[in-house]
Amino acid sequence: MYGYNYSPSPTYNVLLLGRTQAGKSTFVEALRKYADQSVTVNERMIGNGNYSHTDITRTQTIYTDLPQYEIMETTTMSGVPSTQELDYRRFIQRQDPDDYLDAINKKRGMEMVQIAETLPYRCCFNIIDTPGLDDTEGRDEKHVWNIYAKLRQVQTVHLVLFLVSGNVMTPSLQKAIQCYGDVFPELKSVISFVHTQTDYLKLHPTQTEFHAQIEAEKKILQKLMRHQSNFLHFTIDCNLKTTRPIRNCMTQNILHDILALATRNQPVAIRMLMINKTPRMKETDRYLWKRLEGEYLVRLETLSQKSRDESRILQDLRSIESKVREVDNDILKINEWLRIYNVEDYDVLYEQLDSQSWGVVKQRHIRTMEYSNWSVAIDKVDYWIHNMKKKDERGGQGRNEWSVSYKRNSHKDGYFQVKLYAKRNNIYHLPIRSHHTRLHALENERVQWSWQLEDIRKKSVHLRANIQSLLDTQERFNKLSSYVNEDQLDAKHFEGLVLADAYLGDLRERSRKVEAYYMK
Repeated sequence: MYGYNYSPSPTYNVLLLGRTQAGKSTFVEALRKYADQSVTVNERMIGNGNYSHTDITRTQTIYTDLPQYEIMETTTMSGVPSTQELDYRRFIQRQDPDDYLDAINKKRGMEMVQIAETLPYRCCFNIIDTPGLDDTEGRDEKHVWNIYAKLRQVQTVHLVLFLVSGNVMTPSLQKAIQCYGDVFPELKSVISFVHTQTDYLKLHPTQTEFHAQIEAEKKILQKLMRHQSNFLHFTIDCNLKTTRPIRNCMTQNILHDILALATRNQPVAIRMLMINKTPRMKETDRYLWKRLEGEYLVRLETLSQKSRDESRILQDLRSIESKVREVDNDILKINEWLRIYNVEDYDVLYEQLDSQSWGVVKQRHIRTMEYSNWSVAIDKVDYWIHNMKKKDERGGQGRNEWSVSYKRNSHKDGYFQVKLYAKRNNIYHLPIRSHHTRLHALENERVQWSWQLEDIRKKSVHLRANIQSLLDTQERFNKLSSYVNEDQLDAKHFEGLVLADAYLGDLRERSRKVEAYYMK
C-alpha cells in the first residue's frame, strides 16, 4: 500500500557493480526469472570458472509488478488431503541447525505460490550490468565513462547495487569500491549492498562465523563509502537450478525486497551528477603540476641572475595571474555548487523502516516514529505499508516536525517504512545565500585584479625576446593549472581524456598525454 504523494514510476533504473565472479550476470538472470517464472535461463550469460562473460556495460529490461510468494503445504488428516500456508520464516527459530536445514530443504508436499503484487501494474526495470570492478585491465577511467554514458541515456538512477560474494574483500576490491563511490558521490543516497552466493543455512543464528564476517564487511563498506547513512544489506543465494520450494521462495522474496527499494528511493538525476576524478587521474595531475612548476622556477631563477628588472616584472605577472586564476576557480566552484544545490529536487531528511516478522515479533503493539529539524521544513512524506495500520500522525508537510504511531493489523509479516523529504534549495538556503554574496564579491575582486594584470602585461611587452620561452612556460602553466587543480571534471573533458587513452601507461607517459589534451 502506498502513502500519499506517491505513485509508481513507469520505469526504474538499477545499476549493478561488483568484482569479477561476484555473480552479477547470475543475479540478472535471477531477476529475469523472478519477473517471469516461465523464462528459460540464459546459460551463456552466466560466467563460470575463471572467466566472466560480462566485458561491456549492457542493459537487461524486465517488466514486473513485484509479486510476493508463499509456500503452500499439502497434508493429509484423517485420510483427507488439505492445503495450508506454511510460514517458513519461523524455521529460523529452530535451535538445531540440522533441523533448520531439513526444513528449508523439504520438497514433498510443498509448492511456491504467488500471493500478492506490490505495484498496481507492471513497471519497467532497466538492470544495467557492468564489467567487474577489478577486471578493467587498468582502464578504470574508460569503465567509469562507459557507466556514465549509459546512465546519461536513462537520465535517472533509482538504485545502485554493489554485489559482494563470499569473504573476498580484497584490498583491490576495497580500492575499487571506494573509487566508484568517490567518482559518483551523488549516487551514495541510493546505494545498497547484496551479499551473493550465500547458502541459506548460514543464516541460522548458530553460524556465528558467517554473521561476524557479514558484520565485518558492513563496517568496511561503510568506511569505504564515507557516508553517514547506514546502507541496506541483503544476503541471497541465486541458485537458478534449485528444485527446493522453500529455498526458491526465499530467493524470490529477497529479489522482491531489493527491487522494491528502487520504487522507494528518490531518483538521482544524471543531469545533476558530478564526476570526480579517479585516484589515477589525481596522481597524474599532481605529477604534471610539479613538473611544470619545476620547469618554470628553474627558468625564472636563471633569468633573475641575468636581469633583476625583467625577473621582477615576470614575478609580478605570475603573482597577479595566479590571483586571477584563483578567483576564476572560486567563481567556477561556486557556480557549480549552485547548479547542484540551488534546485528543487527532493533530498531525504529522514528515513526509517520497521520490518516485523510474525515468527519473531508475535505481539501486535503500537510503535512510534518521530523526527524534528527546526532549520528545515518537510516538503513531502512517503509511506510504504504492508500488514500495518497507521494510527495517529502529527506534523509533516510544511512543518518542522513529524511523528506517527502504527500497529500491525495481521498475523502475517509486515513492514512500515517512511521517507521525509525537503527540496534541496530549502535544505541549503543559508549556504545558497552566502554563496551568492561571495560570488558577487569575487566578481568585483576579479575586475580589480584584471586591471592590474592589464598594466603589468603592458610592461612585459617590452621584455627581450630571449625570455619568451619563460613566458610561454608560464602561459602553459596557467592554462593547465585551471584543470589539474580541480577534483572534478565536466563530462566533455572526461570523455575527451578517456578517448585519448590519456591514463594508460606509466606516470610520465600519462602526464604527457594529459598535457597534450589540455593544451589543445
